[in-house]
Amino acid sequence: MAQAKHARERVFLVVVDESEEMRVALRYASRRARAVGGKVALLYVIEPSDFVHWMAVEDLEKEERRPEAEALLQKLAADA
Repeated sequence: MAQAKHARERVFLVVVDESEEMRVALRYASRRARAVGGKVALLYVIEPSDFVHWMAVEDLEKEERRPEAEALLQKLAADA
């Protein structure tokens, strides 16, 4: 089989949280991605609610937290 013309693009995954280590990891991943022509992927996990008695309440809580998560990811992406 013929080799692909382009090498596989590297993707550097950074898990987003509130720690200082995350910012260091993002800086490192951004620099490595730039050096090798790769990309940075950001992952933010919205923890499930402890209150699961009513699914509608949990769904509403998820809807309220998602815009905050997206705004944070947009800010971090712009910084990277």
